[in-house]
Amino acid sequence: MVGPFTAVIAPGVFVAARVIKENREVAGFSYHLSAIIGGKREDIYRVDTMHGGLHEHRFWLEQGRIWLKDEERLYSLRELCGIFHRKINENWESWVELFIRHKKG
Repeated sequence: MVGPFTAVIAPGVFVAARVIKENREVAGFSYHLSAIIGGKREDIYRVDTMHGGLHEHRFWLEQGRIWLKDEERLYSLRELCGIFHRKINENWESWVELFIRHKKG
């Protein structure tokens, strides 16, 4: 297993990551984006392969797990690690804003 480790990507914004390897191959992973909002650490986004398969949580929505069966079928876990790493890097600012707007709403 690689990680878990947490990186600060901006003041008050964190990404925790963990990669599970078996026989040098990626067997699972998780990325978890959180931010300090109003003095409290809030979950913003999570994607992982635990609990029955690839899924994400967009915590500004109230729908729970979003299953990603198509992505899981089309890409290897190694590719998915890279895809979601880039997705978080490209979208974290807008996701934090969406969370804040939803929380105020």
